[in-house]
Amino acid sequence: MRPIRERRAELEANPKALEGILADGAERARIIAQDTMRLVRKNMKLI
Repeated sequence: MRPIRERRAELEANPKALEGILADGAERARIIAQDTMRLVRKNMKLI
C-alpha cells in the first residue's frame, strides 16, 4: 500500500500534473469510443 499512498501524495502535491494525466486519459478514451461508435453505426447500417 505504501507505493499507492506515495503516488497519491505526489499527485495531491501537484494538481496540474493530475489534470494533465486525466486529460490524456480522457483523450485516449474519446478516440477509442469514437472508433467503437463508428463500428456500431456501420454494423447497424446507420451510416
